[in-house]
Amino acid sequence: MNFLNYITEKLKLSGITITTINIPNKTTRKNEISLSGKNAPLSFIILEFILCPWLSIAIFEKAQDMLISLALAIVIVTINILLAIHTRNKIFKTTEPQVKNLNIYRRDLPSNLTPAHVKVLLEDGNIDSYTLASTILDLADKNYLKIESHNKEDLFTKNITLSLTDKPHDNLFTYEKYLINWFFDKPQITSEDLKKRLNNPKENPAEKFSIFEGLILLSFPLDNYYKPYKGKNKKSLYSLFIILYFLLLFFFSHSNSYLIYIIATFIMSYGLSFILITNITYTLNNKGTELKDEYLDLKKYLEDFSLIDKKTSEMISLWDFYLSYSVALGIKGIASKEIKNFFGNEIYNLNNVDQDLNVINTEESQKYITEIDNIINHDKQLYQNKNI
Repeated sequence: MNFLNYITEKLKLSGITITTINIPNKTTRKNEISLSGKNAPLSFIILEFILCPWLSIAIFEKAQDMLISLALAIVIVTINILLAIHTRNKIFKTTEPQVKNLNIYRRDLPSNLTPAHVKVLLEDGNIDSYTLASTILDLADKNYLKIESHNKEDLFTKNITLSLTDKPHDNLFTYEKYLINWFFDKPQITSEDLKKRLNNPKENPAEKFSIFEGLILLSFPLDNYYKPYKGKNKKSLYSLFIILYFLLLFFFSHSNSYLIYIIATFIMSYGLSFILITNITYTLNNKGTELKDEYLDLKKYLEDFSLIDKKTSEMISLWDFYLSYSVALGIKGIASKEIKNFFGNEIYNLNNVDQDLNVINTEESQKYITEIDNIINHDKQLYQNKNI
């Protein structure tokens, strides 16, 4: 497993998958994270559509009509997916506190969460290129980085440079220090230099981004905003599904009854969909729900009154925290585009990388694994000092 998979297992998170996008001469992969499983990846549903019909047909070797068997399996699987989604929504509706303050504007920051952690809270664990962009802007806002732009020959195209300042890094989270060490091989970097380095297979950007994601999750105060979900009788239900399925399979092998086939397939597919889609680990607690709502109030204020999407990354000193947090809140504008263009869209590129994304094979990954307890204590202390 890679570093991110190791962290999700350590934190007992759910809903991690690998999404692969195949383009000619290029393979792009990205880890998807879901703290609670609320935003179940589409791959879960696709997996059931692939497995259940063919698995059931392979098992029922005595079925007279394969087309009828396939049609019945697909219908049953579809019904069960809808039932599982309904069950999942009901679980969150009954376990998560309901939002009370709707459509209220907020101008100040409701907590001391960093932009990366705000995005984790709002999007149930999602970490992507906008997380990188908001972190870079936040570091610039706090004077750890300096953003400058220079016009190229056409006078209309910006050439952005990032520079390190002399400010000590003692009060930075581990993932922030890691980002600086990852991007800066010298005090000042240009977009061209960074993209060239990130696209070098020897640099292994996908593994490095995996470490970045894992370090964000390690430093996120999960216990403050989430509560463990303890499903009632989940193990008993799964055991019952298995027992009933094999009993029905035994009867089918002696009767060739399509009714038994339908019942057995229904039990199997519902059991699988229940495990995949409703396998919830955490749900938001009262504090998490309220804080999420307050950040959405801030987002509404920025969207309706600030024209924040028109501001450039160089305006970070003028717009204080608003610019970096606007990116984390999902407001896509000029600043986020500029910073994303700075490190490019190839951040997850695995082309010509002769290694499996699920395998830890770098000294860097092993180093952070051995230091996990120290990282957790360090980052936890930072938030305690901020009184989140």
